[in-house]
Amino acid sequence: MTGPATTPNPTSVEPPSRPSSQTVAPRRPSPCSARLAIEDPDDRLRAVAVYNLAAGWHGPETGELLRRIVTSQTDHPISRGAAIRALAGGWRDDPVTEELLRERAVDDSDWSLQRAAVMALAERWPHDPEIQALADRLSDDW
Repeated sequence: MTGPATTPNPTSVEPPSRPSSQTVAPRRPSPCSARLAIEDPDDRLRAVAVYNLAAGWHGPETGELLRRIVTSQTDHPISRGAAIRALAGGWRDDPVTEELLRERAVDDSDWSLQRAAVMALAERWPHDPEIQALADRLSDDW
């Protein structure tokens, strides 16, 4: 006998995986994906567009677009979370990304975005005592 069917959580859209041997030359973001990531009324479709951008157009312009999505689209938490995860995965060596993740972990008004930022920081820098202290402090609020 099988258990009850579960409905996928729309806030946990996962990025597409890219084989580690595949390198992608920096290119300008796809205009179609960029437009969907910014303008589509359905936040879940925005998130899919964000992951498409991150998977196919890894470069400084895409990173800037993802950072803009994180900071400006406050009415779209699913795509903002997708952008945080995409930045943490594809732009994690960029000091601007670390700064943005730290800022969102402390100052974002949406607890789910704070949590996503803390998780991304903890995954990237698991032994950093400052990040561990931040995670411990914020976990009390969740």
